[in-house]
Amino acid sequence: MNRIKEQMMAGLLASTILAGTILAGGTRLMYEGKTIFESEAKVSFGATYGERAVKAVVNAKEEGKISVRTDKKPVRVFVNRELLDAAQWNYLEDKKMTTLTVPAGSTNVQFRFDDMASLKPTSLTFNVAVDPAANGGKLSLELKGTNVDEKFSGQVAWPDDAAGLYEVTVSENCLLKPVNASRVDDKTFFLTKGSALQVDAEAPGGKAPDVKLSLKCVGNAVKVKAQNREKLLARKDIVKFEGEAFDRMIGGEVSISKEHKNTSAGGCIFAWGTTGTRLEWDVKVPEAGKYHVVFVAATQETVALRKFMVNGKAVSEAALIAFDGTGGWGRSNPKEWQAFEAVGANGKPVTVEFKAGGNTLALENFCGQHMNLDCIVLYK
Repeated sequence: MNRIKEQMMAGLLASTILAGTILAGGTRLMYEGKTIFESEAKVSFGATYGERAVKAVVNAKEEGKISVRTDKKPVRVFVNRELLDAAQWNYLEDKKMTTLTVPAGSTNVQFRFDDMASLKPTSLTFNVAVDPAANGGKLSLELKGTNVDEKFSGQVAWPDDAAGLYEVTVSENCLLKPVNASRVDDKTFFLTKGSALQVDAEAPGGKAPDVKLSLKCVGNAVKVKAQNREKLLARKDIVKFEGEAFDRMIGGEVSISKEHKNTSAGGCIFAWGTTGTRLEWDVKVPEAGKYHVVFVAATQETVALRKFMVNGKAVSEAALIAFDGTGGWGRSNPKEWQAFEAVGANGKPVTVEFKAGGNTLALENFCGQHMNLDCIVLYK
């Protein structure tokens, strides 16, 4: 039986497999000379053996009595998550087998040797430790999930108004799976509307696991507001320069397309998906002052993050911009090209100081999302 436990028989074992003996109208499964399973009817059977439980699946065409080798008397027996009365099953000491009756169809049976009292799903809620500085101290989060079959699985749903970069720490017994979140490194993610933090943990014996989840805000990204692209490009007072006409590329590669439709000058940047790839444009403006900066872009990502710099310095109010997804890459659908302007914490467009004459504007891929760029537009 020790070898059986080590090998953990898994999957359905058909009644006709090698070492199985067909009884008169029934099934017997042998393993190394020992009877592992018996049934009054022809059925298929599979099981996994562990220290705390034997978990079996039986497929039968009709109700019938089965016997499963458990090697010792179970503390409790469950059928399809329902606890059986002690009178509904019997342990045969001489055969080291436990007998019970199962219904027709597919039946899950658990023979428990621990103190598991119920297999039914249990709802659990854990408080999340949040950095007081996050979202102005207004961010309060809970991890809500279900404990079932000795596993906990839950999520933290991310609020719409708390977009930013967060360092996430979870206890060692847990597995963290960010959902719709941009990964900066193993612990840091950009979380925004539609994001979630999935947490899974083992729950031996059905007990609530020790789950500790904490978040620290390590940076913010400004949102964008879409403008009417056609009206913007029709203005007479704009300074427009093409995305594909960048002057320098640092730290990676991008591609230039002449096949994407509905671009301002017949071309655009695409395949801009490597973290750290910076593009720089030399820009001339007619007079010094503060300018609106609008990016005509397309992305199928949920969000695309770009660092924003002018004349070698991060733009103080918009150092990191979170571009919303547009639903596609702008290959043929004109609606997938959208004109975006960064919006500050006050809800107003961010204007940027430029000097008269030559300036340098730069965008850098922050954490690997793709975004196609048609052109950049400045106006006062």
